[in-house]
Amino acid sequence: MAMAIAFIIMFFGILIGGHLYGRYLASFHSTRTENTIAELRAQAQKETRRSNSLSAQLTEMEAKLQGAQAALDSIMPASNTPTCWVCPETSCWLSRLPCSWWPLRSRPGSLSRR
Repeated sequence: MAMAIAFIIMFFGILIGGHLYGRYLASFHSTRTENTIAELRAQAQKETRRSNSLSAQLTEMEAKLQGAQAALDSIMPASNTPTCWVCPETSCWLSRLPCSWWPLRSRPGSLSRR
């Protein structure tokens, strides 16, 4: 009988000791977990700031592109603008100028003014 009581006391001692040791080990794990979570939150905030910065840069570049496209559209002739044939050479850059850009409006072989 004494042996059974000693066995029961030893069993509960091991059970309580194992539980306390498990909590001790878990405290290290929860500290590491909290540190990891804090690091990941800081990294997420940094990436969010970077993403916002890149988004702002993209918006700024889109505005510049639209301004450049508008300027380009204002100086480019319309597709239906007739081409003045100032120079008989087809490879000459003068042969491709639109009529509104050139004071002479001529066809190959003639020199007539506007």
